[in-house]
Amino acid sequence: MKTLATIFLLTISVTANAESYVPKPDFLVAKTTVRHNEDLSIIELERLVLRSQSVGKTEVSQGFLKTELAKRYQANPTAKVGYLYARVLQREHLFSDALTVINTILKSDPNLINPLLLKANMLQTKGKFEAAKLACLKLLGRASVETVSTCALDAESHNGKLETSYKNLQSIVAHKPTSQATQHVLAEMAFRLNQPKQTLKHLANVDLNEAPVSILVLWSDAQLALSNYTAVIDTISNLVSEPNNLEDALLLRLAQAEKQDIQSQTPKWQALISERIELRERRQDTFHAADLALYYLTIDINSDKALYWATINWQQAKLESDKILLAKAKARFKELENE
Repeated sequence: MKTLATIFLLTISVTANAESYVPKPDFLVAKTTVRHNEDLSIIELERLVLRSQSVGKTEVSQGFLKTELAKRYQANPTAKVGYLYARVLQREHLFSDALTVINTILKSDPNLINPLLLKANMLQTKGKFEAAKLACLKLLGRASVETVSTCALDAESHNGKLETSYKNLQSIVAHKPTSQATQHVLAEMAFRLNQPKQTLKHLANVDLNEAPVSILVLWSDAQLALSNYTAVIDTISNLVSEPNNLEDALLLRLAQAEKQDIQSQTPKWQALISERIELRERRQDTFHAADLALYYLTIDINSDKALYWATINWQQAKLESDKILLAKAKARFKELENE
């Protein structure tokens, strides 16, 4: 999932004195598979959260980060700890819990840039687009024009104004150095407008070896739309040395490319994603509901399961892509039902 706050990470040093809120213990999407020192400084934890958006690293430290940041937030609820904790909660789609933490921070200081960006992003994901835009506009005079515009127009683009938002954002940043965050938003808007070539143009200056998973997924989707299957297989498969470390979304794109590529001789990636999907289903892993739905729409066709997981995903996230996924699943279900 695209996250503006992920890319606009800034240093925050303001302390929130309000009483901290810590969600009750619940199911961890991913256990920690890498050992970390519990004496890490907050700066080191911040770096670890940042690294956790990279390929092969989004889940290996999730359990540690969630536990450690919850402990620190409860003991000393500073704005920085709360912000990082909310981001970790967001990663597991615990949006209500994350918003409670963020709102607590903003009660003490309503002008903090990163918490406002994160709040806007989560409100948008929950389908509260007007509220998301208002959170963005609170950044006026505190963040750059580009940052505020990208945030607000991104929210508007999901509220029935996609084409207008895309044109306005292009106009605002034209002939200026543009951040990766804004290029990401522009690329996603272009893709939603069925312009995969333009999507790739917006991502042309992104180093795919260093890009967050969300950008790599978007890049892959654009390449798949253009039938550039070999490009997806060659590029994504070389990002990690161990294929099992690839995130579900990227593994799924590799399987999609492999299934469509007439040059592929063995279903290597299809076999790997099949094993991963089996694991997710066994654990009833709702965090990956969108990946599960897409798998049953494109790889192992199963209209019942596709609709089941697309419905669960819609209960969690309400961006345009989630709406389209649900619509495709419903259409496929009705199509097979009428055969």
